[in-house]
Amino acid sequence: MHDILSEAKLQQRQILIDSLVYDPVSKRLKNQGIEIKLEPRTIEILEVLLSSVGEPVAAEQIIEAVWQSNFISKTVLTNRISTLRTLLKQHLPETDISKLLVTYPKKGYYFSADKILLLEESGEDDADVPEHKTKLGNNFGLHATYLVLIACISIGVLLFKPPWISEQEDNPQQQANITIPVVEILLNKVIAKGQSATAFRKEVKTLLLAQQVAYPYTDVANQDSPTYFLAPLDDDRYWPGAKHSLFSDYKLNIRLSELAQKDMLHVIVELLYTNSNKMAFKAEYDMSTNNLANELIKVGNDIAGYFSLPALTRTSVDGIQPMLKLSPQEVTEYLLAKNKVNDLEVGYLSRQLISSSEVDNKTLDAWINLIDRSFRYNSEETKIWLGLLYFRLGDSDAAYDYLNRTLINDQVENAFLYLLLSKMALERERSDEFRIHYLKSMVALSTAIPSEEIFKRLSEPETSTSCLSPWLSLSFDAGKEEKVKPWVEVFDGYCQHASKYLISN
Repeated sequence: MHDILSEAKLQQRQILIDSLVYDPVSKRLKNQGIEIKLEPRTIEILEVLLSSVGEPVAAEQIIEAVWQSNFISKTVLTNRISTLRTLLKQHLPETDISKLLVTYPKKGYYFSADKILLLEESGEDDADVPEHKTKLGNNFGLHATYLVLIACISIGVLLFKPPWISEQEDNPQQQANITIPVVEILLNKVIAKGQSATAFRKEVKTLLLAQQVAYPYTDVANQDSPTYFLAPLDDDRYWPGAKHSLFSDYKLNIRLSELAQKDMLHVIVELLYTNSNKMAFKAEYDMSTNNLANELIKVGNDIAGYFSLPALTRTSVDGIQPMLKLSPQEVTEYLLAKNKVNDLEVGYLSRQLISSSEVDNKTLDAWINLIDRSFRYNSEETKIWLGLLYFRLGDSDAAYDYLNRTLINDQVENAFLYLLLSKMALERERSDEFRIHYLKSMVALSTAIPSEEIFKRLSEPETSTSCLSPWLSLSFDAGKEEKVKPWVEVFDGYCQHASKYLISN
């Protein structure tokens, strides 16, 4: 992520958006010195995007920053983005606007990093825009050759345009709605051979999960699994949610083995096509166990490279590995003593706290407050953890607000979260909201249970005991049932209470 807006303000410089010039001081966008009229909200959206060049900004984050409200419809933002794209297209007719202002499905919007630059300091508007033209004159012969080659290639493309490229691509309205494809990966399992390799399985699982959830260019299919937020991060070979996920484009397996050299691991990365189980990508590494967090960035970057996606953004991981060796109580004390936490720490401890039968409200409250003051904008998963933490704390209003707003953005389609929302709606006697969330939970459950079972259940008469019957087919390994027990107890009496809304008279 590149916050070019802050950089421009600090250095009192202007920003080049393709060939348009934006002045962050006067808040004016110009094309060859002529101002492009923008509405105040559109300017604010523009500045939010310029604060995160190259990395998607979630729709909810833009709405919070621009409207300072959590209750603005996502459609309002979509219309504003469409308007901004239309204006850009009018003034940049030769530019593919879909590659300048990119929509990334389920992730948000961003300006492409190669289209946004800082202009050199100048007293005149647009003075630096033609700089690249002046440089052409210094190497005219060389650039003339380039121009001839480009012209030849362009003519060839026009003459031999492949049939799968539609003429409709030139339609500005369609270009405004073009998105780039989403790569969906299921983090499946980590297979360890040897005692010392097994000792690092939990660390590899934790670090890679946090890395991939934070990476904006792939969807982690585990998040849609109904058991993802309930399963612990432990020494088991499977990632949370992996055993209850039927669909993904790819699945990732990791193999760990010992090396003769002390403090070293041999790591094999296998990316498989889920449907065929055939190998799509494979790589091998020798990694230092003392620096796994940074070593695993190589894995993330190689996977990104396979899909031709941008490189990962390096984040601070100081102290992460030692923390993963602590007991749950020690982790809690260690993190609560800090002034600020990161997303990995939020997910790691929250996962433990929400499934603990011994956690007290004082600890939950302190942890929630620490999360709140650690971030200006919460990530989608952090919002979900906050919703679950508030629910365990007994504040169902805050829990409902966090979970409902997050799921409205369609970034996570999780049956358990929808079921929890249906329970909270049921407690408020909101029959329509209850039915909507209940049905959504059934649909989302088809990511873990064959759809014919869901259809069979929905085709049967409703009873006061059958409403949760599909959930009974979700099995947990011995020893893990205790982890989900607090949540199973939450739904005691759910079907009896729901029967008046489910059973037709």
